[in-house]
Amino acid sequence: ASNIEMAPNLPWKQDKVPLAKMFREELNIPVTITNDANAAALGEKMYGVAKDMDNFIMITLGTGVGSGIVINGQLVYGHDGFAGELGHVIIERNGSILYNRIVFLGP
Repeated sequence: ASNIEMAPNLPWKQDKVPLAKMFREELNIPVTITNDANAAALGEKMYGVAKDMDNFIMITLGTGVGSGIVINGQLVYGHDGFAGELGHVIIERNGSILYNRIVFLGP
């Protein structure tokens, strides 16, 4: 990705900001843009506790719920770039907790 598009939590007036291009031109280095959860997963894979892991999920809680999924050492984006986006998953308020894991109940 190279643009920030329709970011409702940022005060930019533009719907599409070519952020990667701006950094590339200013710094003369390769630049790729991704979301916070994917960046966190890549950081853990490269420098953190997941250095020796080939398969893991990084869950983030911020302006929404997201995750970065790494399978066979590669970040998974999915066919539309939204793999791991959990922001609109319905969680039962009084759902079961099992071994410190929330059980997600579907419809």
